[in-house]
Amino acid sequence: MCLTHDCEGRNYLHLAIIKGRVEVIKVMVRASYLPALQMTDRDENVLHLCVKNNNQLETLNLLMEIYAYNRTEYTGDKG
Repeated sequence: MCLTHDCEGRNYLHLAIIKGRVEVIKVMVRASYLPALQMTDRDENVLHLCVKNNNQLETLNLLMEIYAYNRTEYTGDKG
């Protein structure tokens, strides 16, 4: 269900990012990180959507924290 997309190629995570729904994003990313890897039909990723849609700074910070955590978890890299 997380990978279902609309007519513009946006999945539920993309839509939550566009709306700035931080709590929804947290729940969705815990369920699956795969939607965060998908691009829209306009070749926009989750970071593009944060910046493009009202500069969702809180959402952008959350995604960067998730990226940093996953990088540490999977690679052991602390930097």
